[in-house]
Amino acid sequence: ALPKILPDGATDGTDQVRNMRLTKDGRGAALMAAYLLCDGLTSTLQQRLFEKYRTPTQAQVAYTSLCSAGVALGSLLLSGQLLPSVAFVVRHRRDGCLAALLQLATAATVGQFFIAHTIKEFGAVFYAGVMATRQLLSIVLSSVVFLHPLNAGQALGLAQASVMAFSFSPAHESHWKKTPFFVGSKPRDVSPSMYEAGGVTRSSPRGQQSKQ
Repeated sequence: ALPKILPDGATDGTDQVRNMRLTKDGRGAALMAAYLLCDGLTSTLQQRLFEKYRTPTQAQVAYTSLCSAGVALGSLLLSGQLLPSVAFVVRHRRDGCLAALLQLATAATVGQFFIAHTIKEFGAVFYAGVMATRQLLSIVLSSVVFLHPLNAGQALGLAQASVMAFSFSPAHESHWKKTPFFVGSKPRDVSPSMYEAGGVTRSSPRGQQSKQ
């Protein structure tokens, strides 16, 4: 093949393509890091609401869904995709588009109830262990059923994640279930002084301890 003859200072576009690829990779990594941060904070904040404010499960799911709807509506307005989205649903209304959307929304809402109940009863760490196990099973099933082979690095990462997930013990998350968190209708914090060698003690609102 004949070599490419370019004017002085001209390029064949290889450097530009490489720079664009690096820019996209950097943006993807930043978005993934932001997702992991927000996803990790979600269950922790839910547990804090349950413990500190005694939020009912139904109220938490309702307000979370309203905030999600507001964020989705705002993104559609800012991107100018609100009217095209509505037009798409209207155009495909006879193809079962609206029914599929309602089924998806119903399944997501029911899933939120299960998630909130799990966090309320067992804590955020236990929920994180359950979700990690689910992700591992999804990867294994996808690899086996749909014939998606894993390379050496992916297999090693899957093995490490499996060891961490199955060695998880939620015992330290359940000890507070035996401890009275609330006095009357006002929540209060649990201090280390509430635990003694002879058993669990209950502290008064002024911090005084009394044996049960």
